[in-house]
Amino acid sequence: MKKVLQETPYCLILSCMLVYISAQKEAAALINWKNSLHFASLPSWPLSNTNGSPCNWTGISCNEVGSIVEINLSNSNLDGTLKRFDFSAFLNLMSFNLSSNTLVGEIPSGIGNATKLIRLDLENNNFIHSIPIEIGNLSNLLDLQLSNNFLHDSIPLTIRNLSKLNKLGLAENQLTGTLSPEIGDMESLEEFDLTENKLHGTLPSSITRLKNISLFYLTLNNFSGNIPEDFSPSSLTYVCFSNNNFSGKLPQGICKGGNLIYLAAEDNKLVGPIPESLRNCTRLTRIQLEYNFLDGDITNAFGIYPSLEYIDLGDNQFSELVKLPNLQNLDLSTNNLTGMIPVELFSSSSIPLKLNLSNNQLSGQVPAQIGNLARLQRLDLSENNLTGPIPERTWQLQGTYIIETDQNAFTGEIPPHLMKLTKLEVLNLSHNHLSGKISSALGGLISLQFVDMAYNNLQGPVPNNLFPQASTVVLAGNVGLCGDKTQGLIPCSGNPTSGNPKKRKNWILIFALVITVVSVVLFIFIGFFIFQRHSIVHPHVKNKEFGDKNSFSVWNYRKKIEFEDLITATENFSDKYCIGKGGQGSVYKAILPTGDVFAVKHLHQSEEMKVTGYQIKNFLSEIMHYLKLGTEIL
Repeated sequence: MKKVLQETPYCLILSCMLVYISAQKEAAALINWKNSLHFASLPSWPLSNTNGSPCNWTGISCNEVGSIVEINLSNSNLDGTLKRFDFSAFLNLMSFNLSSNTLVGEIPSGIGNATKLIRLDLENNNFIHSIPIEIGNLSNLLDLQLSNNFLHDSIPLTIRNLSKLNKLGLAENQLTGTLSPEIGDMESLEEFDLTENKLHGTLPSSITRLKNISLFYLTLNNFSGNIPEDFSPSSLTYVCFSNNNFSGKLPQGICKGGNLIYLAAEDNKLVGPIPESLRNCTRLTRIQLEYNFLDGDITNAFGIYPSLEYIDLGDNQFSELVKLPNLQNLDLSTNNLTGMIPVELFSSSSIPLKLNLSNNQLSGQVPAQIGNLARLQRLDLSENNLTGPIPERTWQLQGTYIIETDQNAFTGEIPPHLMKLTKLEVLNLSHNHLSGKISSALGGLISLQFVDMAYNNLQGPVPNNLFPQASTVVLAGNVGLCGDKTQGLIPCSGNPTSGNPKKRKNWILIFALVITVVSVVLFIFIGFFIFQRHSIVHPHVKNKEFGDKNSFSVWNYRKKIEFEDLITATENFSDKYCIGKGGQGSVYKAILPTGDVFAVKHLHQSEEMKVTGYQIKNFLSEIMHYLKLGTEIL
């Protein structure tokens, strides 16, 4: 007993010396690594070993005997490599966190010497090359985070040795290859993130053994084939299969445990109905299943979700609208939806920020209750068969910044109080049957960047500076509009019909009247000319006194008359045979040898005024008279 007591001081001294030596070794290893870094990293650390304890250095934590158990230097502006970091010097290191720095190079194989590590976090750096196989030596690891680096090659098979691992983050790297079936051996795994890599192949059926998994992310890879149909862990909370090439159906028991909060599988080739187990997922807040080939009755597929804020089922083959309260985003675009938009979609309990029903076959009028969506920011009803006027309450949604109702059959006018939408940035009303004028009051849309009213029935002049803030304004295809040619419009100047439908109608009537008068006068003139030609039987007989300076009109003749007989009967138009005078000539009585009596009119026509020219002048005067009359009417 005495001997033991005598040896105790020596043991304590020896133990203290070993602790001191170990601490000095750890300090020396840290200084050696610090000096390999670029720039002035870790300024609080000494430049050399000063025999002091590193336990007081920035980012260093020690146990009760002074041995380092944690190194936490995240977000410390470290720039360099781990090449000179001696992991074997840290026998008690349990946590190593260098995340969110600019470290480069490879992860050294010596990391396998830190066998007591529980947490290893090197994410958000610039590490390259492959994950070292020695990582499998860290059998005590609970948390391994290597995301957001430039690691490539396949996931080492030795990772299956990490049987205690709860969290594995390998997202945003360049990992390739397939997912090994041995992943099923990691039954303690709770979070598994492989987002944004280059992994491919089918999912091994062994993932169904991950009974404790709560987060399972495979987004943005090249996985294909079916998702194992028995994949239904009761603890699953967040699952994402998005942006791969998965086919087949979603696992029917995906929400078997009722704990699912987030489900995403967009942009795949999935078919079939929505999993029935989703009806039990009352905790759901977000669903993204767009860009697939899903079908079936979505109204009965969903249950009551008091926390659901976002649902996107666009670009599938659904045929009915889903009516869910509390949604902040509802996207059912590019499906096979038919019929009218249900009023229930706009109930007072609806609080959507975005509503997209575009590219379907919806018909009928938009319910006036759309005005209940006071928080709506984006409305897209384009490419449907909707009719009637756009509800007036739509223009009262003052928080809306995008309205797209193009390619429908909407009618009615664009109300001036649209100007109240001061936050509106995009307005597309094109390819409808809207009519009326464009009010200058719309110049109050101070946030507008894009407006398209093309191919409607709008009319009248487009107000100057209507949309001063808009970079794009499309008004073409409205035949009644006039304005700037750069907008595809006819100019208003010189256009008597612009802006006044009544005047346009009057002008049409006047033009029709003028054309009628012209036709009648021309008909009379041609008839008169033919009549004149037939009234002179022998035009080749010329009277020497009158020659071709005189013209004759003969009334009530019934047979052929010789020209000489008229001269003889009137004694060369002697005054004693004159029975009347007018402004254009005199009328003579002629008794022919046959006993027939004629009244012959002798026209005093000058050589400069031919019959045709005279008649034409009278005709033009009459036309001008009608045009003046038309101007007075207008």
